[in-house]
Amino acid sequence: MQSIFRSITTSAELPDLVPTGQLRDRVLYTKDTLELLFESSLDVHRLSADVLTSFMKRRLATFWNLRLRKLIPDVADVPGFLDLPLFPTLIGADHVSLQTVRRSGLIADLADHTTLSLAPILDRLDLVLIREDKIYQDLLHIHPSELAQLDLESRHTLSQWLRSRVSSLTEESTLIQMRRLPLWMCSRGGTEEVTEFVSADSLTVVPRTLNLSLLRPYLSANVWYIEEAACHGINHLDVNGPSITYLTPSTLVLGLVLPRQLRVEETGPFVSVLRAVIDFAESSTLQHISVPREDLQMVQPRQLYSFSVELFRQCFRGPRHSTPPFLHQQFLRFEPKFIESAQLQHDITYEAFLECAQSVSQALDNVSDNEVEVPFLERSHALFAYYNNNLPNQLMSSEQEWARLARFRFIPRAAFRRRSNVEGTSLESGCRILPRIVSPHDLVLPDFESVCWSQLARFEPDNLPTPNLIILNQKLGHPTCHNVVEHLKFLALHAAPSYPHALWLLNDLKATYHWLQNNLEQCSPLLAANSAEKLFLNADNPSLDSWVWRGADSLIFDLAYDIPRENIFAVHSFLTNNFRALLNAAGAKTIHDPDLMPLDYSGPVGSADLKSMFSQMWQKGELLDLEFVPLDTRNSIAAVADPGINSLRGHRAFIAACVPHLLESLQSGMRESLSFQYYLDETTAFVASKVIGAPTPTAIVIDLMNWIKFHSEFLYTEKITLPVVPQDDNGDFAGALFVDVLEILPLADRWEMESLKDYLALLLKESGLITPDSHDRAREEARKFSATRLEDYCVRYGERNSSVLNRLSIAFDGN
Repeated sequence: MQSIFRSITTSAELPDLVPTGQLRDRVLYTKDTLELLFESSLDVHRLSADVLTSFMKRRLATFWNLRLRKLIPDVADVPGFLDLPLFPTLIGADHVSLQTVRRSGLIADLADHTTLSLAPILDRLDLVLIREDKIYQDLLHIHPSELAQLDLESRHTLSQWLRSRVSSLTEESTLIQMRRLPLWMCSRGGTEEVTEFVSADSLTVVPRTLNLSLLRPYLSANVWYIEEAACHGINHLDVNGPSITYLTPSTLVLGLVLPRQLRVEETGPFVSVLRAVIDFAESSTLQHISVPREDLQMVQPRQLYSFSVELFRQCFRGPRHSTPPFLHQQFLRFEPKFIESAQLQHDITYEAFLECAQSVSQALDNVSDNEVEVPFLERSHALFAYYNNNLPNQLMSSEQEWARLARFRFIPRAAFRRRSNVEGTSLESGCRILPRIVSPHDLVLPDFESVCWSQLARFEPDNLPTPNLIILNQKLGHPTCHNVVEHLKFLALHAAPSYPHALWLLNDLKATYHWLQNNLEQCSPLLAANSAEKLFLNADNPSLDSWVWRGADSLIFDLAYDIPRENIFAVHSFLTNNFRALLNAAGAKTIHDPDLMPLDYSGPVGSADLKSMFSQMWQKGELLDLEFVPLDTRNSIAAVADPGINSLRGHRAFIAACVPHLLESLQSGMRESLSFQYYLDETTAFVASKVIGAPTPTAIVIDLMNWIKFHSEFLYTEKITLPVVPQDDNGDFAGALFVDVLEILPLADRWEMESLKDYLALLLKESGLITPDSHDRAREEARKFSATRLEDYCVRYGERNSSVLNRLSIAFDGN
């Protein structure tokens, strides 16, 4: 104000503001002189308006433009000075004239020392101190960048003056403007101490119960903080709009910026920090805070376990274990608080037990069985005790949860298997190797030992599972298909060669077969994958017969004879009667025998009785008047039949009636028609291919006589008694017999004996001589000699057994 007055009173061209003589001289045109203008005794109407206007134009324009242009409009062209609105008021943009000023008075209270101290500060801000309550209105329009130009002391003085009068403000617009001014000295979070004046809208108030200097290194560097004691009255600025931000338990915990790894030298200070946070924070917010683990790594409390629980200490501490999940020793004092807030694992829940089992199992994976010392056994016994006695009541029959535990090693097994030694010889070398401490799925209950003892371990005698555990954990101690199939391979491939006919082995084998057969739905794929392994004892009576082991892919049900050259074998009664379903699942095949085509002819009425009478006469040797004589034309040898062999003799009329070809010969007038003998040379006989090249004439004669006997027998009895034929060079007696029977077809065809052809189809079917490797030849021979019934049977046999034929590369040809 004094500078303003000075600029006015020192003017050399001061106009005549008042009448001459009212003021003593120009020297008196000082501050006191100008104050006379506002005295009530002054007759302002005597002032010359023209002179005042001229004065305003020439001397006050600069002041108004530079000092008050933001607050007072330009009055240079206003004609009357008294009525000019030159002076701003506290009502925003409203201004009053000099005449109003005289009535109201706008001179500041010069006795207020604080207000006077603001004068130079306001002068630097281009603000005029006219009235104290006018300052707020002036400062509301100051841009923060203008305040930033002030020195720190001036900012402190100005901020303190404004903050001290906040409580006296009432108008909402003024309060809102005050919130935006940077009047509060705050500290930014972080390890480096940074302070700055911040607006009330941008700061966070730290409650009195917290020590800002202690917490600041762990607070966010993006937030400005101020202690509650340093911002008295700030709550008065809480008007419509966002409230003043206070540090709450939630924002404190969530806003903490903690290192991933605490340094050793930081542990002491952080104990104080953690205590302050825990005392201030609510229990529900503690889940978000990080605390130091034993290795000083910062983790969430829910990742840690109570050091006071013995099972946790046993499982998580010790050699070969990773860092124990406990609070660092210096912070164990806070464990009760975290337990109370349910943030730190104190109860042995299922998940906690799972972590314990996993920890022990992983530690065991890093040691050999020789290194398993007493501490490991103690931990395992403690775990199994809880698993056996407590966990069933927690999990009940939750199959999924039991299964999650089954893969971890935490149960000590028995030292010996069910059959570790037999007759003084160890069987361990062929058994699955199991460590001293095993997982639940490596153990077997006594009821199932016989089907898997080579693959699974026994429970310790003193630590057997409780009935409650067995009932609720329904898979504990039960073998899997893999266990049982591997055990079967052990019995068949490892134990059987050393212990043939051993009763214990046979009993275990039967039990294993039965178990697999009762679980075919799960075991079929695994059995099929091992179909080539010789796992099946193929005998009629294993207690008496030699033990022969076959793979399922070489066994065929309902096959009458073995086919060694094709590695095909009939299933014997031990397997057929007891384990047919098991063999089928493992890859064995079954021969499907189709029905014969029904016969569509029948003899004359009474023909059966007549043939029966001739058969009785033939068997008694009565009235036999025709003899068949085999002849070796190469050596001109005729064989005279032994009269005692009735099968080579017959009734001339009966044979002629049954065999049209013979009827023609016997009526031809040739030698056969005139004698009682009928000669068969080797070209006529159906055995030609068999006898050519025979070593001696005697062999030829015997062969011919046998086959003539077949025909003679069939003519009278409608059946043929097959001879006992020795095995061929491959040990295949069925193949030799098949060839012999098939060689009857040529004569049956030549003699036009359709009934014999039909009977041969029945004979081959019932004797089981049609096999996967013989049906093709039988079909071709049947087609060649017009044996329709046999051909149809062979065709349908091939169709129904195509899977067997394809496997043997003897696929049926449909042509």
